[in-house]
Amino acid sequence: MTSSFKAVLRLWLARLVRSVGRGRGAILCLHRVLPESERSPLSLMRDMEATPEYLRMLLNVLVSEGYCFVSLDELIADLSRPRRKLSSRLITVTFDDGYRDNFLHAFPVFQELKVPFLVYITTGFIDRTVDPWWYCFQELVTSVPSIKIPAMSNLPEITVSAKTPCERESAFSEICRRHTLSGSDCENFRRSLRSANEDAGWTAKPGLFLSWDEVRALISSPLVAVGAHTHSHPRLCNLSEEEIRDELRLSRERLEQEVGSPVRHFAYPHGGSKDVRTGTSVICRSSGFETAVTTIGRNLITDDARSPMALPRFGVSGVDQDISRLLLGLTDWEAFRSPQRHRRLRASTQFF
Repeated sequence: MTSSFKAVLRLWLARLVRSVGRGRGAILCLHRVLPESERSPLSLMRDMEATPEYLRMLLNVLVSEGYCFVSLDELIADLSRPRRKLSSRLITVTFDDGYRDNFLHAFPVFQELKVPFLVYITTGFIDRTVDPWWYCFQELVTSVPSIKIPAMSNLPEITVSAKTPCERESAFSEICRRHTLSGSDCENFRRSLRSANEDAGWTAKPGLFLSWDEVRALISSPLVAVGAHTHSHPRLCNLSEEEIRDELRLSRERLEQEVGSPVRHFAYPHGGSKDVRTGTSVICRSSGFETAVTTIGRNLITDDARSPMALPRFGVSGVDQDISRLLLGLTDWEAFRSPQRHRRLRASTQFF
């Protein structure tokens, strides 16, 4: 069976299953939009990077499939109403972190198609006071022929080669793995990694993130809204309750100070069930936020309107993602095939 035939078959199945899909709508999660020539040299990083052409194609395909793009506020309001009998379903598009290409390359596409979107801002990135460690790791593995990875817990120090593309991919994966395993000690791990490789690159390329002037230029459009994404982009599971409150408060205050309007929406960094400790949604609500989004991939259901502090989102990767596969997810195909999985996804709000 050829790949093109499989794609057509998946698209046909998506259309077939749509009528029995249980979802009320969906939220999409993207990160970067930039030309092919500017995409990262590492495959794991390219998973966060779509091209403008891919973005335009994605939006047009979703419109042709009967989807309607709305703001997050409109989507939540719709969930509160009785189930609609319309054939169209609602989708909200979001971006995480606050990359400059959201303004340079994504915004023109959304303007052209008149599609609203929301950008979750990590204020430390905009202030240039916090380093995006994943891009620092990329600079490291692409700048020297070998890398010393420091010891941690029961893992010894190792030196790995980074001469070939395959070796650089492997080195990057191992560094990220150890960084995750270091948990609350991740800052010390990053410090040790940089110290052990003093001759290597580390600083992310300038102009990676929006400036505050560009943030204000974005939200001057009625198509664009902003939300908070913490100040330093930590895994909240590694922080104390007080530290979580500080991250949420600082990010919200900085955003409101710069944009001059209330910030009501929040996105959990990383956003998986293992990245956020139980009870964080209560802290989030008490910090003044009205909604919070995760990276748990499922459709929205009516119950989400009553508890909008752990809203699910479907991740959209780079140009290699099969749009027909995303369409199957948006039609609850997996839930249709597996009621057990559907129940687990519906219960995902309990993680927070």
